[in-house]
Amino acid sequence: MSVIDLRADVPLERTRSLRMSSIATIGVVISTLIVALTPSVASAATPIADVNLGTAASFSSVSTGALTVGAGAGVAGSAVVGEGAASTVSPDAAVGAAVSGIAQAQADVDAAYADAASRTPTGPLPATIDGQTFVTGVYYSAGAVANAGTVTFDAQGDPDAVFIFQIDAAFNTAAATTMTLINGAQARHIYWQVLGAVTIGAGATFIGTI
Repeated sequence: MSVIDLRADVPLERTRSLRMSSIATIGVVISTLIVALTPSVASAATPIADVNLGTAASFSSVSTGALTVGAGAGVAGSAVVGEGAASTVSPDAAVGAAVSGIAQAQADVDAAYADAASRTPTGPLPATIDGQTFVTGVYYSAGAVANAGTVTFDAQGDPDAVFIFQIDAAFNTAAATTMTLINGAQARHIYWQVLGAVTIGAGATFIGTI
């Protein structure tokens, strides 16, 4: 005489088998949900390498084109420091054509520019950057960019964090604007690759290599 499960017209052994099968299936589903709901730990992004300045790194300023600086703004090593009215530093004026190694330094500047321009952008660069905080990355703008206030660079605890800004037009910093380094950010790891004219306003604090 068979023992019958009164809740279903199925033999007990068959019922147990179905229950175990259901439990196993539920277990698989739960395991799948746990995997799906558990945040994955992303591997660290490939660090961004510094732009290679070559021999130009030994100069405080190397110009391959004219640079306009406002009153009170200076170009280190230049005879023209922006005193009084806005001034224009012509090619070679910042270091002098007779300085040893200037030709190679200018060639290295061109190579560094091409290097910075070739980097793959990791994010967009807004037309107005004041009030913005940037973490390590390569930021691109097809149009002109301006700073009318304060820009912050956040290295997030990494002293080797690199910031590259690609601007395919003009770049203007207004008078008395500021740039700030936080959480280990360093000026030597900040690069501005600008296709158009660059203007640094009077009394502005500027950080990085243009």
